[in-house]
Amino acid sequence: MISSAVEDSYKQLGHPETDVGPFVIPSHFRQEKHVSGPIAVFFSKLQEYQTRLVATEYQIWDIDLKSHVLPPGVLPAKFERIIDSLSMQAPTLTWSSLTQPFINEEIRQQVQDPVKSTIRVQMLWLESQI
Repeated sequence: MISSAVEDSYKQLGHPETDVGPFVIPSHFRQEKHVSGPIAVFFSKLQEYQTRLVATEYQIWDIDLKSHVLPPGVLPAKFERIIDSLSMQAPTLTWSSLTQPFINEEIRQQVQDPVKSTIRVQMLWLESQI
């Protein structure tokens, strides 16, 4: 699932045979925000921008990636606690050590949501038995 989403994102970045030149890609990169789907796919998409521009004068460095994801409004509000914590450490973090807590939090939330739903259903059932 993640690989197909990354492939779709890569197609949107443009190929050498399209009209999208390396001077347009940084603009697209700066406009990226995570709105839906797995956070890992969003991070992969950002890295694709970096890969596309690696041999150009428009290179995107790891510090650019980190600086892009930490400001308000780029990631959903559910990650605010992590953003606050990592913002202070950003200069010393690698890209992987910055992104992994977000991925872990998303997995934790996905596991926790079905448990909450099950508990709610059980409580409603118990209430109906009274």
